[in-house]
Amino acid sequence: MSSSQLAAKVVKRIGQVRRLGARGLVHTAYVRTLGPSLYSLTDPARGIAAARHRQRALARAIPLRLQALRERVGALDARAAGVRIEFGTAGRFAQSLEALLDLEAAGCAVPRMIRVDWPANAIIVEAVEGSTFDECRQSGESIALIEDMLLAIHRTGYVLGPIDRDGILFTSGGQPVLRDLGQALPLAGLSRDMSAHLRDCDRHRFNELFGTQLLTAARLRTLLSPSAAIPHDRVRGCFTEVYAPVVIRDDIRWGKIWNTDLGIGRWNFIMRKHLPIPIGGRVLDLGSNNGFNPLQMLRAGAASAVGVEIDEAAIEQSRFLKSAYEWLDNRSYDFRCIHGSQASLPAMNLPRFDMVTAFCSLYYLSEAEIRDLLRYIRTRTDMLVLQCNTDRLIDRGGQEETFRKASVEFAVEMLDQAGFSKRQIITPPGYSRPLVIGRAS
Repeated sequence: MSSSQLAAKVVKRIGQVRRLGARGLVHTAYVRTLGPSLYSLTDPARGIAAARHRQRALARAIPLRLQALRERVGALDARAAGVRIEFGTAGRFAQSLEALLDLEAAGCAVPRMIRVDWPANAIIVEAVEGSTFDECRQSGESIALIEDMLLAIHRTGYVLGPIDRDGILFTSGGQPVLRDLGQALPLAGLSRDMSAHLRDCDRHRFNELFGTQLLTAARLRTLLSPSAAIPHDRVRGCFTEVYAPVVIRDDIRWGKIWNTDLGIGRWNFIMRKHLPIPIGGRVLDLGSNNGFNPLQMLRAGAASAVGVEIDEAAIEQSRFLKSAYEWLDNRSYDFRCIHGSQASLPAMNLPRFDMVTAFCSLYYLSEAEIRDLLRYIRTRTDMLVLQCNTDRLIDRGGQEETFRKASVEFAVEMLDQAGFSKRQIITPPGYSRPLVIGRAS
């Protein structure tokens, strides 16, 4: 590397530090050093706080709560027979009844309530015929069904608490049903970290009892080292190489998170403020890599996202990241990544989208391929966002033409020819990856 190139690289690094700002630098240092240790050390305190939350939930305005539950239950068949579950206190009775009503309304795998014995603090539920986990033939499918059952309960706003291997029955159709909700606890009103801690307790218990592979913070923190020997499967993923740096939570990160050209650094610096995310809409991301950007768009309000990526290892990472963000946010994200070249988009027969994005990816195609692809994209969306790359320090392997195709001028020309005549160019001072937003007139 020549002295002029070295000087330019130093200037670039200084620019990245300046774009992070003082707050960003402090947060980056915290995430890289203290975050994992502090979260690990404070987990016992969260356990104590969880016990207090359980006590408060049991004591919460019992008379008013029971009256509201009476109105929700309404009239039931008093003659119907079933399994009687009695509760020692009015608090435990009210909490379990509320949980059963909420989970049944959400379609979770719980017994159907058939009547309530109010004076005796008892609930009569439909008898479930089936086999325990130990009695039925265990398979990957049955374990996956148990995972789905627990995730549905968590996303309805409850955790289960203590449970044993006999706490789940499998019906004749092979579907798992939760036997007892006596320890169910609502998550409403809890902080994000406390909610994650309680859900992790359930996940850890299920992993031990049933052999599920549910993610937990403790498991995610084991991936801090990029060179860690992590099995390459659908749950843990493989992070030996991370192109787009990621921060899941302050104690969970991968890659060079200070880099404002990629991943979390790029998102915080330019994407979060300037990307016109269609709230409730559909997004297509070309050259999606590990899916970080479409997942952030979903977290910001988009309803669904599709990525197109040619690298299978990056697609595997995108599946892992989807699971990790679903763990953090306690919700499901409608995201999938298609294996293939962005040039092959017309053959994929995808529907229309509210926005199509291509961040630092289109210029690897030939000019003719870019022109044809953008014309096709115009038939699938009214808004296309491109990210250019004006950094001359990148080694293009002698392909000087790529620098021209990565320029703002070329992007504007291609957008205009494709019919995206309304354009907005976002070029922060000193930043080599400007956004060009094209809209149809």
